[in-house]
Amino acid sequence: MLNVSGNNLDSVREFAVIDDLHQFLAAENQLTDMKEIASLLSQWRRLQRLDLYDNPFCEKPKYRDRVIVMSNSLGQFLLASLIG
Repeated sequence: MLNVSGNNLDSVREFAVIDDLHQFLAAENQLTDMKEIASLLSQWRRLQRLDLYDNPFCEKPKYRDRVIVMSNSLGQFLLASLIG
């Protein structure tokens, strides 16, 4: 598990080198680039839990649907509309 929540991050690109990640928690940051998230999800084939709550791209239309489609492995997906 990697928890980088609440760190004011505007990029998570550097975490792509972690190839056996099962849980990635990145809530309450400044993430805006859905393409960056898509790239990570294509690499993290074992990811089962993803928390992106309260990032700027959470306000984009259908962001939840886009993230779910990007990953075949997600078992739990936490997001603003389910939490808040």
